[in-house]
Amino acid sequence: MYSYNFLFYLYLIIVLSTLLVFAFFVSLQLKLFGIYFFKFMDYMYTLRKKFAFLKQDYSNLFSLHLICLEYTKCIALSELFLENIDLFQDEGILYSSLGFIYNEISFFAIAEYYYLEALSYRPNDIALMLNLAKVYSSLGYNIKAKLWLDKVSVLDPSFSMPVELIK
Repeated sequence: MYSYNFLFYLYLIIVLSTLLVFAFFVSLQLKLFGIYFFKFMDYMYTLRKKFAFLKQDYSNLFSLHLICLEYTKCIALSELFLENIDLFQDEGILYSSLGFIYNEISFFAIAEYYYLEALSYRPNDIALMLNLAKVYSSLGYNIKAKLWLDKVSVLDPSFSMPVELIK
């Protein structure tokens, strides 16, 4: 007759050896995961250095999607460049493009936000000020639209006020 202590120790040895085998394979998987993770991070770092978009590339892609009336792709492209601003240096163009798209799809409050952001990067841009005045006119903020038109006329004395914005 076997003692219960012997059976218990035999059970512990079997469980321990099984756990050691599993631990060995898990540690191999963790090691492979670590190697692949660091390789991936290295590739992303080198790719980020090599993968630099120019303003012309962005303009071409944006124009292509705009011609096809794919506004969501235009928004996604601009937001992607905003998230990866180190790929693209001129944030003013991105914000003005987003303002234009949101103005086109009649989200005037969002367009106002993006036009104001673009004006913070390019404060003397007359086209941005006119677009912002149009947004304010569409929202029914005629006083704000008039103020932006007055700022445009100060910057460019030869500017004539658009009739559709004067109410």
